Order: sequence, then C-alpha cells, then structure tokens
Amino acid sequence: MEIRCIADIIGPWIEPDFESSLIARCRDNWLVPLGEMSNYALATFIRQQFAWEITVPEARRRIAIGFLDGTELCDDELFVAASEALMTIFAANSPNNPIRRTPGGAADRPR
Repeated sequence: MEIRCIADIIGPWIEPDFESSLIARCRDNWLVPLGEMSNYALATFIRQQFAWEITVPEARRRIAIGFLDGTELCDDELFVAASEALMTIFAANSPNNPIRRTPGGAADRPR
C-alpha cells in the first residue's frame, strides 16, 4: 500500500484562478496517502497524468487484488484509467517512436 501522497511527488497545491468539480476533487485529495484514497480519486489523478510514478503502480496493485470501494462512476473506471496510462507510457518510450530522439537511435540513423 502506497503511503505517499500527490504532494510528495508534485509539491504543494497551487490554487488556480477558477473553480470546478475536478479542481475540488484534486484539492480535496492532494494530501491523502494513495493507500487511503478512493478508486475514483485515484482514477482522476491518473487521467490527469499526476504522479504516474506512484498512482499507476497503486492502481495496478488494487486491480490485481480486486479491490473495489464502490466510488467509481462506472465499472472498471480505475482499470481503464490505468490501462490508458500504461499504453501512453509504452508509446512514449517505445524504441519505434520516431519522435523520441536519442543519440544513435532510430531517429538519427540515415535512411
């Protein structure tokens, strides 16, 4: 179970110039340890691409043990958010990604 919170990775909450239910949900959960956070809030942070280094592994842990807390707005909300994050991470780090520029990598080879 993850004991760190979003603030441990990103830093303190900075109040934006507007208000929305998304902002309120993020603000309310910013300092909550991930292990105590609802699946709904965890899925929200994953979809917003916050602290994937701790949110995605926590989501995978919950999915693996079948943890349900009744807070998700739809069936498999956490699973879908984590799956989409993992696909994004894979695509961004794929050796076949032409945008990824590394010295001597595929993008730098003469054609």
